[in-house]
Amino acid sequence: MKKKIKITFIGNSIKFIKVFKSIYPKSKFSLYTWRSIGDIILKKNLHSKNDIVVICGYDYNSQWYAYKEYYNKNVLDPLKLAKLVSKKESVIFYIDTINKVKKNKILKKKHTLSRYEFAKKDLGRMLLSNFKFVKILTVPVLTNKKNKADIHGSFFTKMIFNFLIYFNLINSINNANLKKLIIKKIYSSKKDTINFLNPIFLNIPRSLFLDRILRFIYD
Repeated sequence: MKKKIKITFIGNSIKFIKVFKSIYPKSKFSLYTWRSIGDIILKKNLHSKNDIVVICGYDYNSQWYAYKEYYNKNVLDPLKLAKLVSKKESVIFYIDTINKVKKNKILKKKHTLSRYEFAKKDLGRMLLSNFKFVKILTVPVLTNKKNKADIHGSFFTKMIFNFLIYFNLINSINNANLKKLIIKKIYSSKKDTINFLNPIFLNIPRSLFLDRILRFIYD
């Protein structure tokens, strides 16, 4: 009898969980929510070692935290948990934010004013440094069946994103194409890389809305 693949999710992102479960329907799944990571690390009683670890999350409340706590919650803690639930041969599948939100051809960024963008990129960089098999999927803004923004945020935030999507000003992807993108990444043998971004003024707490504006302006 063929052994079941063990897959664990760090981050409760329903959209990505559904896609992976559809790709690996006969696998054994487990889940750790992003906010529970700290408590789980302290207990250190995890015995399950997984074949695939999917990391897809962010603590949106951390926008208001002091810098050290924000960084721990979104970079160091998920890295520690990934080490606890993986083995030497595990594949770490990391869902990263897209490198450029706007549809332009400006050279690659070297700096960022966004807490969200910096944490996502730096966690990817740390994963590449600590694991042998890492697949990084950079994902643009997700849209639903009505081609509306499927993001975390207020009604006003979603309205702005819907406006940008409607006029084709930002990169976006629907669920059907997301699955194709993930399958392509699973079978890709290309070694992924992440460019380090120098953080600017990230010690200053801010709302998620302001953080997104700063990222968009500097993109």
